Amino acid sequence: MIGSEDLKWFLELAERNHMTRAAERLGISQPALSHWLKKMERDLGQPLFRRGRQGMELTTFGEKLKSHALPLRQSWQDFMQAVESDDKELRARFRFGIHASVALFALPPIYRKLQTLAPLVRLTLQHGPSRHIAEDIISKRVDVGLVVNPVPHNDLVIKELYKDQVRPYCIKGKYKDRLILHPGIFQSQELQMKLKDFPDELVETDSLEVAAHLAMAGEGIALLPERVARALAGTRLTPVGDYSVVDKHCLVYRPSLRETQAGLKLIQAVREADYG
Repeated sequence: MIGSEDLKWFLELAERNHMTRAAERLGISQPALSHWLKKMERDLGQPLFRRGRQGMELTTFGEKLKSHALPLRQSWQDFMQAVESDDKELRARFRFGIHASVALFALPPIYRKLQTLAPLVRLTLQHGPSRHIAEDIISKRVDVGLVVNPVPHNDLVIKELYKDQVRPYCIKGKYKDRLILHPGIFQSQELQMKLKDFPDELVETDSLEVAAHLAMAGEGIALLPERVARALAGTRLTPVGDYSVVDKHCLVYRPSLRETQAGLKLIQAVREADYG
């Protein structure tokens, strides 16, 4: 198959009509150029040059190729420049905010989708409570984030991705009569008020991972988002009763993120990821 380099060598040889001079211009040896010409003519099934008194002369077929080679090569160069330009537009790094517990199940599908849509996009991860992530996006310390129950703001674009439930979980069998929760999560506080017949003893932790592992060790009933419980414990933890509070997990970003192709691809990847 003829490529851009073949056209370059052919045009140089057609311009010089001399094997040695053309080889010097191309920065290759004369035998290498001669070998290339034989292969080129064999692949095309037609001679491109004939030997004449003044050196090499184009055949009729060679003249036809020359008339098409220059625009063909220019079109190829234009194409490669366009591809390179697209690569530059899609080559970017974004600061991505996400709660560490949510990241356990949400980041893998986001990365899988990014690999398909924009493999040159890179993410610098920043973890923290959802309210802090939203504040960091507003203040431009973070570019984009996955935020749980975001508060509407004039400077933010908010797109709901999926819903989750915060529920009480415990290990099957015997467990301690205490409630394990994250006091800084509003959903835990709201759910706690609904739990009229649950134990009064509380274990407070700012880590959902710690809460889940304490529950798996039989140390009590943990208030956990369903997807986090599934990611950390699989089927080892089971819901207690029908108590639940619904969470909305949303993609949050500033409108300026949509001004670049890379930003648009990142938005598309997060929105189209399969969160299960």
